[in-house]
Amino acid sequence: MYSGKAVYWEGKNKLKEGEIIISDLGEDQALIEVKYCGICGTDLAIYKGIHPRVKMHLILGHEFSGVIKYIKGSSLREGDKVVANPLISCGNCNPCKSGYSYICQNLKLIGIDRNGAFSKYVVVDKDKLYKIPDGLNLKTASLIEPFAVGAHAERVACPKKRDIVVILGGGPIGIAAGLFFKDSGVENIYFSEISNYRLEVLKKFKFNVINPTKENLRDKIKKISGGKLADIVIEATGACGSVFTMVSLAKIRGLIILLGISHKHPVVDFMNVVFKELTIRGVRVYSDEDFSSAIDFVINNKEKLKDYISEIFKLDELKKALTYADDSTKSMKVVVEIT
Repeated sequence: MYSGKAVYWEGKNKLKEGEIIISDLGEDQALIEVKYCGICGTDLAIYKGIHPRVKMHLILGHEFSGVIKYIKGSSLREGDKVVANPLISCGNCNPCKSGYSYICQNLKLIGIDRNGAFSKYVVVDKDKLYKIPDGLNLKTASLIEPFAVGAHAERVACPKKRDIVVILGGGPIGIAAGLFFKDSGVENIYFSEISNYRLEVLKKFKFNVINPTKENLRDKIKKISGGKLADIVIEATGACGSVFTMVSLAKIRGLIILLGISHKHPVVDFMNVVFKELTIRGVRVYSDEDFSSAIDFVINNKEKLKDYISEIFKLDELKKALTYADDSTKSMKVVVEIT
């Protein structure tokens, strides 16, 4: 039997410190001793009580790294440093059988539908574990999951070197996508962001930035592009105003990638979607290929990614950490250390 500290979500804006007790594991499961877990926008939505399916008494957290505490029948060994793909697919629906298990009709996630990693221990299916090399520390390894989303966005968009790419929102997922686009060779990436803190972080990553409260975003992109506007627009906020604006920034027959998740019902300028013959693609989480790409990316860019983490909190400071992460004026990625 294994036991340790855990923090449970008990309803809107309510957390409760408690204990997790794990008495038995399935033969296909492993026990991970969590070391670090990042805070995601999904965690913030759950905490605020606006996630559509989460039930009370849940342990949040799906962006984690740790050490294998117990495993049997695997090439992995107890003591190995690992990260986990938190997706749980059914394997039986049409998307799963067609090779798209990451958009399974019955998709579930660790930290949403099953207890997550804001806890001493988390149970993970063995086939979802990835060993990480000794040269990558566990704090930085906790960034792999959000970067898998960025990898998926770049793969879906399939950008060309000279494409003009506009990313609406310079938060953790927007930057992850931008870094993958840059890594693929795209030269003209422009971020629209209003937080001065995040604008400075974007500059550290050598991105072009535009503050739409100080400059007319469409006019700026029109001038940069010689009048054609953006080849690719990535909406990474989920904010209603940004979702409406995205159509005006895209060129005729341009591509819009929806990365942000809105818990409201934003208005989309569908008339201009039709008139411009735009393509709009949703991007949901990531495939196994994207997750592997994210691991390689984080390993190869571990020094650069120091500017991606704003603050580290302890597990008993989780409520403070969530509040901090929800403030874009001073945070990018917030990570919780589990001790």
